[in-house]
Amino acid sequence: MATQQVQAGEDVGYIDTSRYERIEGQLMERPLPNRRHSEVQFNVTLLLKQVVKQHGMKAYQEWTLDEEDKPEHDWMTPDVLVSMPGELKESRIGHLLPPAFLVVEVLSPGQTIPQMMKKARRFLHWGVQHVWLIEPEQNFGFMATGDGAHNILVAEDGTLKAGAITISMADILRHEE
Repeated sequence: MATQQVQAGEDVGYIDTSRYERIEGQLMERPLPNRRHSEVQFNVTLLLKQVVKQHGMKAYQEWTLDEEDKPEHDWMTPDVLVSMPGELKESRIGHLLPPAFLVVEVLSPGQTIPQMMKKARRFLHWGVQHVWLIEPEQNFGFMATGDGAHNILVAEDGTLKAGAITISMADILRHEE
């Protein structure tokens, strides 16, 4: 399912941020992952958890990142998020507040590369230092940074990098037997 805008009336109270993101003031339903998406997301999380702790960071699966801690703010939930070293700043409802070190998005069924690139630019605008986009069916990924660098295509046998963090695409894309 592609990301779809959801109409919300004035009477909407609690919004399930595991199912929706708020982008440019609009509620957007998050697409449901398939088996391959879940497998790749798990691999990325496990690999990052092993590497980032030596840098004083932590990797989280599907922890929502808020734009800011104000009543009418945007939020997005990356597939994997790596916090900055040190004390974390959380919003009143328990979401991480920027900046974050790295977010990883795995393309879900129905999502397009242009949609994901737009989301990556938004994360970078929020102060995220590195963004990885992984397309699990075609076995490729993109890296983007906020320092003005261009997106970099990563081959299947290449690596994704974020500062001193390096993860092999072959390990990310590994199938469980």
